Amino acid sequence: MDPARLPEGISEQFLLDLFVSSGGETLRRMREALRRWAETGSEAELADVRRLAHNLKGASLQLGFDTVACLASALETFTGGLLRRRRPANSEDLALIEAAADMAVAVLDAVAVAAPLPDLTDITERLEADPR
Repeated sequence: MDPARLPEGISEQFLLDLFVSSGGETLRRMREALRRWAETGSEAELADVRRLAHNLKGASLQLGFDTVACLASALETFTGGLLRRRRPANSEDLALIEAAADMAVAVLDAVAVAAPLPDLTDITERLEADPR
């Protein structure tokens, strides 16, 4: 978290708690959309995943969690690519997106207890290196 990016007059702990709770809700909704996408192949569900990744990116940037924002941005770009290519759901894409969501959950868990954030480099690079 970058204290220089925080709005004046609002406690850091309040913002961290809000980030954890709203991020948790965002990821819950993302997992639900992923489940529906896997079941139906609906582009609308995948578009929801993309939008939720965008929301997580914005919240992360606002508080200075730049590595989380990079992960969310890579996820947004990856899902956007699937949408542009009209790719149906497949197990490899689903597993990669779920792994990214798992890492985002690990970040929220770490933030909640003031622990060091997990390394997001590998999963971010995997999303960015999509060869398809």
